[in-house]
Amino acid sequence: MSLKLYADVHVRRAISVALRVRGVDVLTAQADGAAELEDPELLDRATTLARALFTQDEDLLAEGLHHPDVVVILGDFLDFSCAATLR
Repeated sequence: MSLKLYADVHVRRAISVALRVRGVDVLTAQADGAAELEDPELLDRATTLARALFTQDEDLLAEGLHHPDVVVILGDFLDFSCAATLR
């Protein structure tokens, strides 16, 4: 089973695109029409879609600690060499 990510508005487009190029299934909240949802609703939406919520929102970290399917990137960049391990 491959990892399916649900990227919120805090994840830069370049990151989502780079992950897709590497074969990772990424759906953005914007593409899903959910860009305006609050954090709890985003978690619920990701769960409904059977996807891990993918974010750079440090405020979500507190909520995500109690949710098993949250991926939080801290900092301004992602080392794309690790993207292959996400497949």
